[in-house]
Amino acid sequence: MNVKHITPFMEALIKILEQHGISGIKRGAVVKKDVMTVDQDITSVIGINGGIRGNIAYSLSDKTAIRLLTAMKLTVPAQLFGPEARYAVGAMTEMIISKASELILEEGIIIYATPPTIVFGEEIHFNISPVQTIAVNIETPCGTVEINIGLEE
Repeated sequence: MNVKHITPFMEALIKILEQHGISGIKRGAVVKKDVMTVDQDITSVIGINGGIRGNIAYSLSDKTAIRLLTAMKLTVPAQLFGPEARYAVGAMTEMIISKASELILEEGIIIYATPPTIVFGEEIHFNISPVQTIAVNIETPCGTVEINIGLEE
């Protein structure tokens, strides 16, 4: 997996959050995993095809999601646990992937992303992809977002 293909997915998250007024964002350590697994309350999974292929998963706790979505004005507190929350998580992910696609295009690579699949639930643990994965925690004032990136050329 090429590092230059990993960075746009992290940078895109940071740029979208900053555009929505969330600052003080820090990148955590990079961790290698043999397979892509997640265990957070909410996970948004995106399939990537084109010049690179694989899966990207953005995972976060329900508390972090509530704080981020409210700060980004994508939902209001009364809608945080209904269908509107799933739509808001999907909308946030689509913004991030759109920005990542732009950043990757600057490298001359075209990618196609599937619509995000949103998984909500407590104590969920699932394997997404059997490929080597890079996981990075992005620390925000609203909480941590874990990015899992499993790509192949």
